[in-house]
Amino acid sequence: MTTPLWIAFGIGAVIIIKLILIALHFWKKVWAQEALQAKEHKNLKSKQAENQAYVIESIQVICKTIKNEDMNLSEGAIRLKVLSDNLPFSDEEKASFDGIEQLYMEVSELDTHENRKNLKKQERMKQDLKRHKAEVKHQKAFLVAVDNLFKAVSPGQIH
Repeated sequence: MTTPLWIAFGIGAVIIIKLILIALHFWKKVWAQEALQAKEHKNLKSKQAENQAYVIESIQVICKTIKNEDMNLSEGAIRLKVLSDNLPFSDEEKASFDGIEQLYMEVSELDTHENRKNLKKQERMKQDLKRHKAEVKHQKAFLVAVDNLFKAVSPGQIH
């Protein structure tokens, strides 16, 4: 073989080796990115599980508080509605909580906390009367729904 041919082979070999090294460099980046994504996914799943456990515990406490008559029904409806919306219930399960939804729909637009405190006395009394009427109207269905929700968040029930 002639010298120019050896030089061409040498240059070709250097180019191929360089391309292999570049490819390996990029593959290392891909593998590192995949490992990072797997770790982030695991952390996300862990945080979701922690959040779900917190939501379930909160629902259990609120349900018990309502059963012990230590919380008014409208406040319970608002809290339970917001919390239960964060859990993966089937449509059938959601239907069994309809009493919570019904009371929530009637009282959700009423003022609470600071907004309620800032109302004029007459307006506050008007809203309290509306709230009380809604609680009386939905009490039976609401308490059944609270029992259903409490059972649904019992250990082993949430997927």
